[in-house]
Amino acid sequence: MVKHINNRLKRLSVNYRRFGLINTVRYLFYNGLIKRAKNRYKYLTKGKEYPQNIIFITSLPKSGSTWLANMCAEIDGFDLFAPYKWNTYIAQQWDDTRWDLSENIFSEFSRNLAVIRGHTWATPQNIKILKKSNLKYVIGVRDPRDKLISEYYHSRNFPGHWAHAEAGKLTIEKFIAKKLNSGEFEKESLEWIRLWLKARDQANSIIIRYEDLLDKPHRVLAGLFEFLYFKIDGTIINSIINKHSFRKVTGRSRGESDDAKFVRKGIAGEWKKLFSEEHKILFNKIGEDLIEALNYEPTLKNG
Repeated sequence: MVKHINNRLKRLSVNYRRFGLINTVRYLFYNGLIKRAKNRYKYLTKGKEYPQNIIFITSLPKSGSTWLANMCAEIDGFDLFAPYKWNTYIAQQWDDTRWDLSENIFSEFSRNLAVIRGHTWATPQNIKILKKSNLKYVIGVRDPRDKLISEYYHSRNFPGHWAHAEAGKLTIEKFIAKKLNSGEFEKESLEWIRLWLKARDQANSIIIRYEDLLDKPHRVLAGLFEFLYFKIDGTIINSIINKHSFRKVTGRSRGESDDAKFVRKGIAGEWKKLFSEEHKILFNKIGEDLIEALNYEPTLKNG
């Protein structure tokens, strides 16, 4: 219990330094009893309209999952929640266990209309819990080459990130080379994708690429809602997309970068400008199987 409280206090401290007092207070009460109680009323009045009361999104970090989850939370009656056991501490090193599913994770929201977003790995235990839940779920991915670039800026600008100090000392070119040479990127990101492609229940899961969400948001959301058997009118989908557009959220046009922000640039293909030939050769050796599997542009023109 003491460790749990200390971890909470550390996260609140990081949130305060990064987002200020108002957003920290919002974070503190984000999963409070009041919000859950209000949503239970929505569940009682609207729950029968939906084939399932939970939308579960697992995503590769920095792959648009916050954006997607916020749009899903616009569905009438739904709200975004985080399970009590998730994200309760600041990792001091890379850690793939913070987003593991507990046995009662979905029963926790049995009387809610809940969107749950995390970076859960496709471990046997997590797959077992998802299968038992009988939920249709979403897997978010991104071109891993762009993800690596986004990771650099995120780790530099987020004081709670385990690689914050290291990234602050490196140029982006050196950061990319280190991650690719050391095997860290393969362990932390490429393996995440590989495991989900191999272990996912193809009938009950859908893969959403960040790039498709950027370029064809209406088609992607309409396809997702059809997959979930949710009857959402096209005009409602358009209003959701407009509300959460890059310009509405950031005040900037897509491509207009603010490297200090969580929502930084809103484009795809940045790796083409920032990857050196050496970077491309290094990546090609460890990740080209995923580029082909996810139908992205090859890293090397001739191979």
